[in-house]
Amino acid sequence: MSENNIFEYVIEKRNELADELYSFWDNQKREMFEYINQQDKKLSDDLYSFFETQKKELQAKFYTQIEMQKQADLEYVDYRIQDLSEKLEKQWNTEREFGPIREFFSRAARAGKRSVVILGTPEHSNIGDHAISCGEKTFFETQFPENPLLMLSWRTAWKYESYLTDHIQKDDLICIQGGGFLGSLWEEEQQNVTRALVRFQDNPVVILPQTYWSGEGSNDNRIVEFAKAMADCRKLLVCLREKDSLERFCKRFQGIQTMLVPDMTFCIHTNLKMERNNTALLCMRADKEKVFDQDQAVKDYLESLQYQIRNISTMADEEVIPSELSELYVWRKMEEFASGKLIVTDWLHGLIFAALTKTPCIAFNNLSGKVEAIYQWVRECEQIVFVKDMKEFKDALGKINLTPGKVVLPDQKFDELTAYIRELR
Repeated sequence: MSENNIFEYVIEKRNELADELYSFWDNQKREMFEYINQQDKKLSDDLYSFFETQKKELQAKFYTQIEMQKQADLEYVDYRIQDLSEKLEKQWNTEREFGPIREFFSRAARAGKRSVVILGTPEHSNIGDHAISCGEKTFFETQFPENPLLMLSWRTAWKYESYLTDHIQKDDLICIQGGGFLGSLWEEEQQNVTRALVRFQDNPVVILPQTYWSGEGSNDNRIVEFAKAMADCRKLLVCLREKDSLERFCKRFQGIQTMLVPDMTFCIHTNLKMERNNTALLCMRADKEKVFDQDQAVKDYLESLQYQIRNISTMADEEVIPSELSELYVWRKMEEFASGKLIVTDWLHGLIFAALTKTPCIAFNNLSGKVEAIYQWVRECEQIVFVKDMKEFKDALGKINLTPGKVVLPDQKFDELTAYIRELR
């Protein structure tokens, strides 16, 4: 091979190799760019997916935080509103309670007359006790209209005890609500009486007509403290509403001035004219003072005589009766009693409501015997009969005057108490 041919061969091979190399690197570059583009797209997709996921997670987290903060803010606002509402309600209740007390002493100071303050007026559901309170109000407003009258529950009295102590004058008359809680039967009420006597021992004090009952343990510390509190009073009168209570009290507490006075409910005068039907109203106890346990037998016997039976109570459905609603509850209960042809009861105020509404009544006794004792005040009434058992009950039904008529009430029996209060110095 000539030199020229060798040279041409080399040039040809070089060009072929150059073409192959160029083609190889061109393919490598293209594949590289494709790979890079693929990786770039994949990275972009991954980054987009990552950031989208992060964005959603942040949005969800942020939304949750906002919702939690919103809920917390709402709860705080609710709390502040409730707190403010409770404070305003408390302030309003305080003003509602305290405002009349403050105004009373302001008027009393201007009047220059002896004030009468009755402590222990009821707020509970016993409408009989509210009737006593209404009777006391009627008594003082009728007999002593010139003397300012303030009536307070134990709760209110002790709540504003310091204010009362500062504003009650030494010659003001302190009265203790009448009822059936002197002695060992109703301990909390008895303790309130003792506390009042200690607090106002320098004032003239009248315990309005009460039942005194001393069961077992009547020499316990509460009764001893009560005896001492009475002995320390400058001027004290204890009114008992039955002879048995008077005898028990005088036997237990010598040297204490007492007076026999009817239940203050008798001071309420009504003239109800209700339409009566052939209904026997059963007003029977269900508490610890109950001793007659044949309620069903009474009901069965009345039904055998063709009476329609309706159970009623001197207890309200509500646990609390505000003092300003006492007269309303008492009046409604009187209307209920006046609607019956006959009342059968072992409640003291069941008997008294029957007498006040001129409704025929057969009464059984209670634990302390106060029903029988109170009956003595109205025993002249033909429409009211006291019995001890079922035999006497059946006999009474055959003899009782079922025609509503005039009932002889013990009005004049309050004259001695009226005279005593007028003569106080």
